[in-house]
Amino acid sequence: LIRARVLAHRFRHLRGHIVSLQAAARGYLVRRSYGHKMWAIVKIQSHVRRLIAMRRYKRLKQETIAHNEALRLRRQEEQRLQHQGNTRAKEIAEQNYRERMYELERREAELALEEKRQLEAKRTLLQEAARKQDEPVVDSKLVEAMFDFLPDSSSEAPAPKDTSVFSDLPQLRADQQETVTPMQTTSEDEEDLSEYKFQKFAATYFQGNVTHQYSRKPLKHPLLPLHTQGDQLAAQALWITILRFTGDLPEPRYHTMDRDNTSVMSKVTATLGRNFIRSKEFQEAQMMGV
Repeated sequence: LIRARVLAHRFRHLRGHIVSLQAAARGYLVRRSYGHKMWAIVKIQSHVRRLIAMRRYKRLKQETIAHNEALRLRRQEEQRLQHQGNTRAKEIAEQNYRERMYELERREAELALEEKRQLEAKRTLLQEAARKQDEPVVDSKLVEAMFDFLPDSSSEAPAPKDTSVFSDLPQLRADQQETVTPMQTTSEDEEDLSEYKFQKFAATYFQGNVTHQYSRKPLKHPLLPLHTQGDQLAAQALWITILRFTGDLPEPRYHTMDRDNTSVMSKVTATLGRNFIRSKEFQEAQMMGV
């Protein structure tokens, strides 16, 4: 029992010290936070007051410059009228000075009204933002607000707006519209192709007595002049292949019992392919042509 009382007394004693220490620590933290917030508030207020003072100074400076300019104009106008011999020079200069000052005051009032309107608009936006922040978010309204710029598919599409650079010109009526006729081309622009015929080309470039008419006989020499003998042999072989492909020249008969069933296209590929170019006969023909 005595030990329990001693422990309880010690617990209450320690608890009191701990509570005092916590209170001191929390008070220190609160005072430090308050000091930081107060420093930030004073800083913001100083910047705002500096901005207001700068605007006021700028406005006063502009008003002073305008007032001094009006006074200078009044003195110059009064002196000019006095030199001209006008007896009412001072009255006329004073009247013009008052008109200038009235115009200056009117402009200042318009500027002040515009600033007040802008402040009211900003205050309204802030209040609207604060009100929307407290309202619950509705998904459907949020989606409609985000995609409000898209056109409504249910409604009819608006007529396309005329974006032509000539849209500001007066439109002609139906009876005044001019008929556009196509530009007539002269005979000089049209090139006469009647002279470019295959018969003339054959008579000019073909070798020997070969004409432009189709022949079913093998060629003894190429139609066009070729430099190497290999090219000449290839041209003659190609013409023979064409005649066999069209059926104008029969297939060669070999003295063997086996019949060659190879197609003509396979023979053309074998003759004009890479293997034929690498063959010994083709290389010898090229050497002979060189």
